[in-house]
Amino acid sequence: MMSEMKRKSSQRGFSLVELLVSVVIGLLLVVGVLQAFLSSKETYTMQSGLAKLQENGRFAMAFLTRDLRQAGYSGCTSNTTFANTLRDASGALPSYLDFDATITGVDNLGAGVIYSTTSAAQGTDVVEVRFADNSNSCDVDFHNVNSANLHCTDTNPFNVGDLLVVTNCTHTALFQKTGPAANNQIIVHNTGNGVDIGNCTKGLGVPVECTANGTGYQFSDGIVLQLNYYRYFIGINDHGEPSLFRESIQNNAGVTGTRSSELVEGVEDMQVLYGEDTNSDGTADYYVPFDEVADDEDIISIRVSLLMRSSEDSIARDGQSVLFNGATVPFNDGRLRKVFTTTIALRNRL
Repeated sequence: MMSEMKRKSSQRGFSLVELLVSVVIGLLLVVGVLQAFLSSKETYTMQSGLAKLQENGRFAMAFLTRDLRQAGYSGCTSNTTFANTLRDASGALPSYLDFDATITGVDNLGAGVIYSTTSAAQGTDVVEVRFADNSNSCDVDFHNVNSANLHCTDTNPFNVGDLLVVTNCTHTALFQKTGPAANNQIIVHNTGNGVDIGNCTKGLGVPVECTANGTGYQFSDGIVLQLNYYRYFIGINDHGEPSLFRESIQNNAGVTGTRSSELVEGVEDMQVLYGEDTNSDGTADYYVPFDEVADDEDIISIRVSLLMRSSEDSIARDGQSVLFNGATVPFNDGRLRKVFTTTIALRNRL
């Protein structure tokens, strides 16, 4: 009996101290796991934001590089005679149709500027480019100068009102199609009143004489291409975020205008420098903002810098400083930022 009582009295539970120690150890384990989870989540958020930032930066640069390098392209080399027969009712042309200046820009944009209903960001740069697009083209079969008809070897994709370039690598002319509808072999370049810009003459030769027949030139062969104009700028989208926008020519049933499209969100700033070759050795002697360019015909390359920022505002909690446009700029809004810079050679200027 006594031995059985001793065995029962030796069976004890946990003491209060042991329970407290166990609870503390459990809490430490939970805190450790929680810290590891939060650290892992923060790392994932950082890496995800950085990956998105890099993807957007590469995407924006791809657009800029593809379009800017084609500045002045007219289907052949730039060593051809050139006739611009476009005109509007007042005899003037909007600046975006000035094909004599294939590269233009604006430095340090002022406040209140709107491009095609999109508000542009103050203090940023703007770059404009004009070129003929060989993705839309037709080969010339023959040319009836008297009736102002270019005949393509096949049906062409151009609509009435489209701005077109025709070249045979000896002579190049810029005009507006006045008829007929698309999917036809004929392209009419008469004067007429069916389009808003119109042609001041049906003659495509030089010198340009704004009379009915003007200076005649016959294209016995060659290629017809569509004129492209792009203005790249930093605008504010519908969510109040800065984005890279591209303004382009729009043909609305023969009425010519422009429209802007958002390309990449999170582009906070764009700065552009232009490389001038003053001694014709094929190498830029210096890079300057557009308002310091001595002769835009000497521009052979463009250096573009983009300041990208993340959409999340909780990544760079400790703040961040980036080197942009020659200065170190601090930021403390929790957004991650990265600078992308590239130099683009203008193929038709080399």
